[in-house]
Amino acid sequence: MSAIGNPSPLPHAGGAGGGQCREPQTGERGFTLIEMLVVVGITGLIAGLAWPQLLRMEASAGFATAGRMTELALRQAHADAVRTGRAVRFAVDAGGTALFISNRPLEPLPPPARAVAPPDGILFFADGSASGGDVAIASGSRSRRLHVSPDSGAIEVAP
Repeated sequence: MSAIGNPSPLPHAGGAGGGQCREPQTGERGFTLIEMLVVVGITGLIAGLAWPQLLRMEASAGFATAGRMTELALRQAHADAVRTGRAVRFAVDAGGTALFISNRPLEPLPPPARAVAPPDGILFFADGSASGGDVAIASGSRSRRLHVSPDSGAIEVAP
């Protein structure tokens, strides 16, 4: 016994080196391989079920963003024409992947959204009127049409 009343540590089985053996303590436990495989399997199953939904959400968000961007670009072109007293053209690039307003850089649409506008674009005039026309935005099975009134240049979301 040691000085405080506890039994002395047992000598190491090897004898040499004077090391001490560690006795297993109750309640000390780790995870088994089976438990870890079950956790990994459940995590993989949840990820596999959630992944398609995340892709759908991303496509839906891209479509909504493309619609807002297109409407904003049309309103910006209208405001620029009235503010500067000059005609301003709104157009879509040949691939339908970017929007263009006179004297501004192309604004890319989020993929996979595409836009279609009249071949010559839509011209907004200093008096607030416009050449008029429709701009369509599509992504997968979803589509949205914006109408520009020739008389007032007003931009309306078509049903």
